[in-house]
Amino acid sequence: MDKLKKKRLRADYKKQERQKFEESLPLSRELFFDLFDFLDV
Repeated sequence: MDKLKKKRLRADYKKQERQKFEESLPLSRELFFDLFDFLDV
């Protein structure tokens, strides 16, 4: 397997995992990030 293919597979996997995580959140993506921005201050 060449490096480019590995890189694409890894990027696709990360994208899928991020999507699954966002779908599992009990609130919207924007509200989730706003919450952390609020806590960060």
